[in-house]
Amino acid sequence: MGLLMALPAAAQFGGFGGPSVLSRGSGMPGRSAGRPIRFRPYVGISGFYQSGSDAFFRDGVVGNYGSMANFGLVGNSTGKRDFGAVSYSGNHLVAGSNALNTTNHSVNATYGRQVNSRWTTFVGAGASLTDLLSFNMQTPVSDVPSAQLVNPSLQLFDTRAYQFSSAGGLSYQKSARTSFSVSGGAFTMQFREPGFVDTNAYSSQGSVFYLLNRREGIGATYSFTIFDFRKEFGDGQIHNWSVGYQRALSARWSLSASGGVYRLESNRLAQVAVDPLIAALTGQTTVVEALHSINQGVSSEVSIQGRFRRSGIGLQYSRGIMPGNGVFLTARQDTVQGHYSYTGLRTWNLGLFASYAKFSAMTQDLAPFKSSNAGFGASRRLTSILHFTANAGFITSDISRSVTHMGFRNDRYIATVGFQLSPGEFPLSLF
Repeated sequence: MGLLMALPAAAQFGGFGGPSVLSRGSGMPGRSAGRPIRFRPYVGISGFYQSGSDAFFRDGVVGNYGSMANFGLVGNSTGKRDFGAVSYSGNHLVAGSNALNTTNHSVNATYGRQVNSRWTTFVGAGASLTDLLSFNMQTPVSDVPSAQLVNPSLQLFDTRAYQFSSAGGLSYQKSARTSFSVSGGAFTMQFREPGFVDTNAYSSQGSVFYLLNRREGIGATYSFTIFDFRKEFGDGQIHNWSVGYQRALSARWSLSASGGVYRLESNRLAQVAVDPLIAALTGQTTVVEALHSINQGVSSEVSIQGRFRRSGIGLQYSRGIMPGNGVFLTARQDTVQGHYSYTGLRTWNLGLFASYAKFSAMTQDLAPFKSSNAGFGASRRLTSILHFTANAGFITSDISRSVTHMGFRNDRYIATVGFQLSPGEFPLSLF
């Protein structure tokens, strides 16, 4: 069952080359600090303030107060051979400016079954509808209702995005030390604004894992991803070969690392200079033509996790290829993120989150895009079903200014305070 619980992560296409980098948040649904939790609904209302919104799609809104109603369900069910988990979260915002009145939704579900002592299978699906960068829906990996921190965003502007992904996989336990697995799935992201480019992606992978001893193991993975862009000429294929290492450093700490090489083959439209003789005759100095390119590079991922009785901590670095986010059609992505959650106080739960991401365009003449955010969240149990929640944080989006690029920067600060109704024992961890 431990292997079964690890497999659904493939539904998010974690690591290099998969659409998880487009999904605006991912996680194992129905879990809190790595432990299964029972199904729990929640509903609440909060007041919020955010310092600004991008002027491109929000009419230059600077500073908005408003209210937010939020609702959801998170939890799982575990049987002798089956495991099922689901998480849903949604909110509706009403602000002083009509530009910020919006609704966001996110849902993830996973089902797995241990067919026999050697074979295990799983299926998973996720979908989201998001509008504002500051309130993007991250998969609720905790049943602390709306003690939710500011999420990292891969988007440059506030615009409605629709996302759907699905995946399935199968694993085979050859022996007590050796196992094999295969998985595959599909992903799509579409935008309401006509100026953004939609993305479809399909991915598959196979891997082998060998347990060296009770504490550590090694593995190898090959993945293949294809993607294409709607409303824009372009597509690509990504091959990635990697090896990995996992080790339980202690009863509470674990380390995993992987590294490999990728090969990106892409087609795109590009503006190229015309031969000087033709330019002199026709007066046309540039033309648009289809170009085929091949890029090779290194992919990597390192993760450290600490699980304690009353707290949890995680640090992660990854490098891979992002098929598209509506503006950057194909880019190399470097991400650093960390979180900490503490439940040692009798009625309080506290949490911290921070992340930094950098996108470097590989098929476009665009300056690097950088996104960073950090936040603090807290929840307090007032009664058996009534809870007070609050959080505050910031999110920054930046495209560097250069000789050939105008540059773009959007800084935003957010704070919420509210009350939630949810049955069950509190506090629980945020992550």
